[in-house]
Amino acid sequence: MTNAQFYIAVGLPSLLILVGIIVNNMRLSDLRSEMVGRMNDLRGVMTGRIDDLRSEMVGRINDLRSEMTGRINDLRSEMTARIDDLRGDMVARIDDLRGDMAARIDGLRDTLRAEMARNHSELLSKIGELETRVTRVETR
Repeated sequence: MTNAQFYIAVGLPSLLILVGIIVNNMRLSDLRSEMVGRMNDLRGVMTGRIDDLRSEMVGRINDLRSEMTGRINDLRSEMTARIDDLRGDMVARIDDLRGDMAARIDGLRDTLRAEMARNHSELLSKIGELETRVTRVETR
């Protein structure tokens, strides 16, 4: 084997291997660039979706807050109206009770006055009887 043959036999495969390594390295660099691009695209898409979701959630929370505030205000108004109605009913009942009690007290006072007048009359008649008896005893 001559030197040229030796160089061709050893050099050509080494050169081909070196070219293969360089091509593979270029392909890996292209793959890396493509993966970085895809990751950046995915990051942009996910950021957009997250921002959209955040906006949607904020909107829903604000809607819920508004709805709950409205319901609370409605409930407050309804309860205030019911309390006012109850207060009015209680005032009316107390006034009725006050009137009934005044009427009963007046009736009882009149009954007691009549009873006292009758007792007074009976007492005067008894005193009159006693006076008559004392007078009879004295005359004897």
